[in-house]
Amino acid sequence: MDSKASYLPQIPGYALESVLGQGGMATVYLAVQESLSRHVALKVMKQALLADEDFRKRFLNEGRLVAQLSHPNIVTVHDIGTAGDSPYLAMTYLPGGTLQARIREGLSVAKAIDVMRRLCDAIGYAHRHGIVHRDIKPGNILFTDDGIPVITDFGIAKSLATETQLTSTGVAMGSVKYMSPE
Repeated sequence: MDSKASYLPQIPGYALESVLGQGGMATVYLAVQESLSRHVALKVMKQALLADEDFRKRFLNEGRLVAQLSHPNIVTVHDIGTAGDSPYLAMTYLPGGTLQARIREGLSVAKAIDVMRRLCDAIGYAHRHGIVHRDIKPGNILFTDDGIPVITDFGIAKSLATETQLTSTGVAMGSVKYMSPE
């Protein structure tokens, strides 16, 4: 088990192998979906946030929004649920690293154009389906093992079709470095 994993939740149907990453709302584990014998990225809401109903709603909203989308450059949600008190999302495992790492290593102009073309197509697809990601940044773009870029982390995404407000007036959401100036 990965040394970063001090607490491993028990999620029926999944065998957790290691921690892939941690964010403000959740920890993402490499897990085996036992029913299909496949690796998935299992995003589990942080224990410290379980008492906050707004965070819980936002977390589950992420899974429901992404599940509405079917695009090769948008992560696929395979399962959503709650085990005990812990909400979780099972998504496609993307082992090819982040765009952030690839930028640091250096991208050719041709590769950068290809990545941007694919991401713009995916963002346009999401917008046509009434979903705005609101946190596009290099750390939220992962790659398949074949080098295909995939948008992940829809944690603060908004559906334009619903009246649900999971943000507050005057509260900034997203990554400051990548926010639009408005």
